[in-house]
Amino acid sequence: DDFYAKYSRDLDYHWARIAQRFNFLNLKKPSRILDIGCGFGILSHIATFNGHTVDSIDIPNVPPICKAATKLLKIKKYDFSITKNTPFLKLKHKYDVVTAFQICFNGSKTKNLWDVDEWKYFLMDLHDNILNDGGLVNLIFNWEHINFKPIIVDGKRVFLGKKSVEDFFEPFFFRVQGMPQSEEKKIAILTKKNIKDACQTNRVKKHSYSLSLEQGKYGG
Repeated sequence: DDFYAKYSRDLDYHWARIAQRFNFLNLKKPSRILDIGCGFGILSHIATFNGHTVDSIDIPNVPPICKAATKLLKIKKYDFSITKNTPFLKLKHKYDVVTAFQICFNGSKTKNLWDVDEWKYFLMDLHDNILNDGGLVNLIFNWEHINFKPIIVDGKRVFLGKKSVEDFFEPFFFRVQGMPQSEEKKIAILTKKNIKDACQTNRVKKHSYSLSLEQGKYGG
């Protein structure tokens, strides 16, 4: 379609941007990565090239150009659609890092946006069944919603579509030096401990931790 045709024409730009995102993970040792919504498979390819083990997931009915790209890059991909309040795909392994970039599975392009309860279900499923101890989740949200327009609340752009969800993720938003300003507040990073604390209590402190596979320092 038109979106992926343009994406492929701008492939050098997107490849460099995704390489920057991979570098931001700051992985110090070979890791097992789960790439949710892999698209062309560029992140999966870069991570594999750099010595990591990667499993990738995308919806079954991706455009043909995505299927061709993942085949060309030899991506190990599972077909699976994430839906609200539904268990995640059962996998053989647990993962050190879970990435989900340009998230659409939360209904970001529809009127059926996930609220906090749906996000808690998804995150706790990752916590219980997907993440290794000390693992982390790196999320980059779409800021565009219905008709590809941002949602504005009290004069501010609400990246996650609902103020309640924005408030839930606020402690986990992360600013990345050198990242385009338009992407800065779309990035959220959660550790396994963060997820449990956020989902089982309603009191979440600001976090600070090193972006590595070591357990983060929660709070502060």
